[in-house]
Amino acid sequence: MRDYQSDEDAEGGEDHDMMIPTPPCSAARGMSGVDGSNVADSHPSSLPVISRNGQTFASHDVHTKMTDLFLQCVEDCWMTVKEVPEVVLRKVFELLRTLYQWDPREEEAIFVGFKNVIKNRYRCRLRKCRKKSLQMARDSGRAVGEINDSFGILREFRPRDIAEPVWHQMCAHWDTEKWKKKSATGKKNRSSTDESGVISSHTGGSIGTAEHRDRLEVKLGRKPSWLDVYVQTHATAETKDRYINKGERDNLEFTSKSFQEAYDFYVECLAENRNKRS
Repeated sequence: MRDYQSDEDAEGGEDHDMMIPTPPCSAARGMSGVDGSNVADSHPSSLPVISRNGQTFASHDVHTKMTDLFLQCVEDCWMTVKEVPEVVLRKVFELLRTLYQWDPREEEAIFVGFKNVIKNRYRCRLRKCRKKSLQMARDSGRAVGEINDSFGILREFRPRDIAEPVWHQMCAHWDTEKWKKKSATGKKNRSSTDESGVISSHTGGSIGTAEHRDRLEVKLGRKPSWLDVYVQTHATAETKDRYINKGERDNLEFTSKSFQEAYDFYVECLAENRNKRS
């Protein structure tokens, strides 16, 4: 991997831009944005305003665009965000100004929120890139089996989100016994079932809890309760419809036994508290 300067090293008297590698989407392009525009040419008054909501931004669209921007700027075989040099994250963050604006007083909080988004989504997006590559290979007529047995072929089918040299490095990294063993363990954990034999499945999709809460507030016309959010993210589709749209509260069903037990425990605690107050 390349050597990157730390922020402290960059404070020397040299020409920093010549010494610190910049993301491919900005290097030698005057920090150009995703649409080719220059950061300095952006008109902040016309950009959407973002702010922190919890640890991130409670917006699926904002989170997706942040992750897209980061992927365009990945220039080494980084498997986790911990491996990404801080200077690179800062440069990608500067590019974010071509998409959004925020209160200058929240600058550092916005940066931390941006990092949290990338931490939460980066591995998942790499997994999607592998699946996309597999589909591209099959669509081209190549005979490929499971992803973990096909990296020699998948390296030829690069998803457009990732630069070709980086994709080749990643395929080489994934095509190792150490990574395949770790991948198999993760897949097993994601497919684990509870005592009833049902896969414990969060039903809120890729939208964060904070955004579900905000959407429910708009739909319900009030601040949603813990139970409102829990039903939205853990209940069956039929129960969600009855609870959210019809106001029914009886016979709520959830997607796994463990989720059902958590709800039943919640109801029992409410009943106990009512009895104590009466």
